[in-house]
Amino acid sequence: MSTQSNQSGPAERDGTGDSAAQPAEHKPAVRAASDPREVASLFMTRMNMINGKKDELSMAMNGMFDLTRQLIRNYAEQQLAIENLRRRVKTLEAAVPGQPLRPCSSQQPRHSRSPRTSRWSAMKPLLSELRPMMGAIAAFSFVINLLFLVPAFFTLQVFDRVISTNSSDTLLVLLAGTAVALLILMFLDYVRTRLQNVVGNLVDERLSPPVVNAIVVRAARSSSAARIDGIRDVASLRAMFSANGLIAVFDAPWVVIYVLVIWMFHPYLGIGAALSALLMLGLAWLNDRLSRGALEHLQKEGRRASQYVESSLRNAEVLQALGMTHRLLARWRTLQNKVAALQTSASRSTATFTVATKTVRQAIQILMLALGAYLVLTQQASPAS
Repeated sequence: MSTQSNQSGPAERDGTGDSAAQPAEHKPAVRAASDPREVASLFMTRMNMINGKKDELSMAMNGMFDLTRQLIRNYAEQQLAIENLRRRVKTLEAAVPGQPLRPCSSQQPRHSRSPRTSRWSAMKPLLSELRPMMGAIAAFSFVINLLFLVPAFFTLQVFDRVISTNSSDTLLVLLAGTAVALLILMFLDYVRTRLQNVVGNLVDERLSPPVVNAIVVRAARSSSAARIDGIRDVASLRAMFSANGLIAVFDAPWVVIYVLVIWMFHPYLGIGAALSALLMLGLAWLNDRLSRGALEHLQKEGRRASQYVESSLRNAEVLQALGMTHRLLARWRTLQNKVAALQTSASRSTATFTVATKTVRQAIQILMLALGAYLVLTQQASPAS
């Protein structure tokens, strides 16, 4: 065993010498790795590489999130558009029972009627329904305008019969007859107003479905935003039939009748009434002439501001995400200031003519009373007239 140990001793020593020689050869590398500056530089290089990969990964994830968010938004908008279209189709089908909606053919028939003829044929059923009610309104207007003459004849009879005869019984009879006439006038005016409301509702009920259908069809065929001016026109037509516009049509011819009645009392009074009517008509025409352009411009700018807000609300999420809400408000405020300026100008013009009309009306009444007093003083008319 000693021999083996002695034999192995040199070998081990040789191995030890070899192992000692190997570290001696790699000794500079160990010193380089153990240098603190180089270790810190290597660490920073590794950290920069990791941060760069992290930034690239973050940018890729943000891009994926943005793309996913955009896809979800587009899908939601498409679903909302489909739901709105279904709701409109159901509304139209409910408004026109028994007539399901059919897809419009892109090709027109060869022998199609002109648009004017088709519109007139579409209006014929409505006109046939309105004719009886319009006749009733005209009849009520005739009786109401006749009853408006009752106060004038009451004044005439008081001056001619009651004061001259000192008869209280005659005064009571005249009061009772005038009260009955005024009650009838009130009842007929109420019935006429109710008929006007029925006519306005009928016009809206008959015209709104085809107008909305036309707007939907036009919006489906074109990519531009649908205009809802037709709905506003139907609302204006309904307001015209329901308000005093229709009454003015039936009351206008009675101006001539009233002038003829005044002419029967005395020709000078008739001439004064005719000139007064022409003067009031001229003021109304001048007011319409001067204010029509301003009002049309005002309505145009108002529609422009409303359409701007409606178009902006379609992209409300994008505007809010990009922080452009303040720009939207600034643009809308500019449009509203323009509308307010136009409205102020139109209101000033209208107020001027309104004050002028009231002043002229009061002056006409005073002049007519003065003319009547002059005719009485010159023995050309009775005090009642």
